[in-house]
Formats: sequence, C-alpha cells, structure tokens
Amino acid sequence: MLPEARNQFLLARLVEMVWVDVAFASFAPVGHRDDRRAIRTDGDIECDCICIRCVGNLEPRRDLTDVRDVAEAYDLLMSRGESGRAYNVCSGRAWMMRDVLEELLHLSSKHIEVSIDPSRFRPNDLPILQGDATRIRTELRWTPRLRVEQTLRDTLDWWRQETSAGR
Repeated sequence: MLPEARNQFLLARLVEMVWVDVAFASFAPVGHRDDRRAIRTDGDIECDCICIRCVGNLEPRRDLTDVRDVAEAYDLLMSRGESGRAYNVCSGRAWMMRDVLEELLHLSSKHIEVSIDPSRFRPNDLPILQGDATRIRTELRWTPRLRVEQTLRDTLDWWRQETSAGR
C-alpha cells in the first residue's frame, strides 16, 4: 500500500472511531511537504541534468487538490459533516498530467527536455479521475482556496530548499 493511501486509510479509520457515519473520499491531494511524488524526478527538475524520464502516460486527467485545502475539508467534515452522509473532498476539475508537467517546466529555471517512457504506461490507467464536489460545496460551503498552479509553485520551492540544504 502506498504511503498516501495508507495515511488516508488511517485517517478514515480515525474519523470512524471519533465520529462515526461520515464517509469521505479524497481525489489526489498534493502538497509541498506531504506528497513528495507530486513533482519528484530525483532532483532533475532543478539540477544540471536536462532530461526527465516521465513515469508514463501524460494524457490521464486527475482531480488535484492542495493537501492544505484537504486538511481544512477534513477538519470541517469532522466538525460539521452530517452523520450518514458521504462527501467528496476534491476540486471538481481534472487536470491533464501533461498540463501539470508543462506548468512545472514553466516554473523551472532550467531548460529541460522531456522523454516519455512508454514501457511505464499503466495498462489499466483510468483516462479521467474526477470527483463531484457538489455536496461538500453546497452543504458545508467548502471549496479549495489554493489553485493547482500555486500548489505546484510551493512544491517546487520546497524542493529547491530541500536540495539546497542537502537534505
């Protein structure tokens, strides 16, 4: 089980123990400290290298939400979520992974050539994974505050600090 999935599973179990009957699903939370895989390229995005090996297909679309917004939504769900209701914690917008990579390349101070490795394509990859945030928006008045562009900028800045500090 991936660490992110394990953490979400454990959080869901904690919510069940503390406040039963509220169900929620998160769609690809990303952030500058919590999800190192978000832009992890073994440092290539900002090092002297000029090539990134993409993990695979850049065509799938994913509903990305900043982990800071997700944490606020979880807090709101635990305090005001209705017992027995299910809520999707998501932005409601699916980003093409190619666009995410292009935004990161735009933010980078280096010239980077992208190389896609078809052997890393997932045969069962869903073309789109997008949540419906209608219930959490209408019933709890929650909406993500941070745009994906800001999340990517913050994540890249965090990696810059981490690699310059020799961590």
